[in-house]
Amino acid sequence: MIKKIICTGAAFIICVVLFSACGSSSGIWYHVGYGKEGTLGYFVEGKQYKHDLLTIAYSLEELKALCEERNSPAFQQDSEYYALEPAHKIREYDDAFFDEKALVIVSSLTAGVPVSIRVRSVKVEETRLIINAHYSYEGDYGGCWPFFYTMNIKTVAIYWLFIIEVNQTDISEVTDIQRNKTGVSTR
Repeated sequence: MIKKIICTGAAFIICVVLFSACGSSSGIWYHVGYGKEGTLGYFVEGKQYKHDLLTIAYSLEELKALCEERNSPAFQQDSEYYALEPAHKIREYDDAFFDEKALVIVSSLTAGVPVSIRVRSVKVEETRLIINAHYSYEGDYGGCWPFFYTMNIKTVAIYWLFIIEVNQTDISEVTDIQRNKTGVSTR
């Protein structure tokens, strides 16, 4: 009898935990196809080169247009940067890939020298796609802009590029993208 009560109680607790995790946000399937130093080209705004990017490509045509708009060498065979790893990775995506999947592309600047950056989760909350990334820095002030401006020789600016593969059906209602960053110093 006691075993029945304990098993019933355990089953009840498991059900409560499982159902309380369900809500308006939903973790979705994703695969980081590329997640290293790099950028998907740039565009010029005024006198500044802009590398930051947070967007979704639903088709090969959209990806090619994005690369052209951002001066990316991915599809420019005569470019000296055509053979770089990010450009090569982008060319791996074809029409068949986009039949069911899409690419979430994130390019951002970090100050300090990140030891690693990992995508921790990708989820949808209502119409917003949320990408949670974790940055691990080397040193005490990695990622801190005021420190970057003190011109400490150890602090540098690095662009990181993430190409995240997702199912198109999981993001069909998405109208906005948000990137959340958490960071920790390794010292």
